[in-house]
Amino acid sequence: MTKFPIHDLFVRELFYQEGTDIRCLPVLSFEDHLLRQFGSAQFISAETGYSSISSLSDAADAVWALLRGKVTFYWKDKRTNSPTFESEYVQMADTPTLLLVPFGVAFRYQVEDGEALMLRFTTDSHFDSHQIPNSAMKSKER
Repeated sequence: MTKFPIHDLFVRELFYQEGTDIRCLPVLSFEDHLLRQFGSAQFISAETGYSSISSLSDAADAVWALLRGKVTFYWKDKRTNSPTFESEYVQMADTPTLLLVPFGVAFRYQVEDGEALMLRFTTDSHFDSHQIPNSAMKSKER
């Protein structure tokens, strides 16, 4: 198991399972032991240059899965009782990757090239709309 500079941080590459007429990307399973409970899931599509707002994961753990694209992820441990308090970690991914943002760790991401497709799973049930700047929000008339 890889040792990361932030306590409880988890990152692993994901691999497609391929059949004759189908490709499946297993993303998250109970055996990963990453979420204590299921709260919500979001699908995110972001373009080159988009950078999320740095946020502190103070109410929930979040598991992110990069499905496609090139993204740089940033973490900073803000847990005062953590053995890695104030430690930072940066990782670029351009292959399918699963990562954990532990409770109390600040997190943001930057899309580097083209469109990035990601999934976000959290232990709480509200949509994290503060991750999307108001200027980026678009409403569609129905």
